[in-house]
Amino acid sequence: MAVPYNRHQPVRSSLEACSDRFGRRNVTVTATGATLNRLEPQFAAQHIGELNFTYDMPSPPDAQVRPQAYSKSNLSAAGRFLAAGLNLRAECPLNTSNVAASVLEHIYLDLCDAGIQTLLLTRMFPVGRGSHHVGFVPSPVQYRAAIGRLRELESRHGQPRVKLQCALRFFDNRVVPFVNL
Repeated sequence: MAVPYNRHQPVRSSLEACSDRFGRRNVTVTATGATLNRLEPQFAAQHIGELNFTYDMPSPPDAQVRPQAYSKSNLSAAGRFLAAGLNLRAECPLNTSNVAASVLEHIYLDLCDAGIQTLLLTRMFPVGRGSHHVGFVPSPVQYRAAIGRLRELESRHGQPRVKLQCALRFFDNRVVPFVNL
């Protein structure tokens, strides 16, 4: 169901102004599930270069840190934007409920099947909203294994391309850590 135009006027005006000033390709929006359902794909395609959304658990069931069917709803909404020609990036905060190899494979293949171009892995910190979920923070071994598994899937399927938040790069076995001599 579409939200009345007046409700989006400030967001629409801001996106139009950013697009006019910096160029559509230089405008990136990260949206929650509720915003994805209110944003019009054709408008977004005219003013946004990349749209980011969260996808961190195959549905069902969703992780305990998300509302039921949150990820499934986000992926469904993302399909509308992909059909409108937007570049899409899924963001996956790694946590103890999604670092198992089988769950990561399901996440990756869902995104691959949907045609999502990029997957950004992010690190969970026990601060802010995460402070209520301290037990969900993976160990360094779990982070390394998760990144390695997703890199394997990327090399086999090609897309989505796996990117790492800077806070995760230390756990990437492909990167040699900086050593101060």
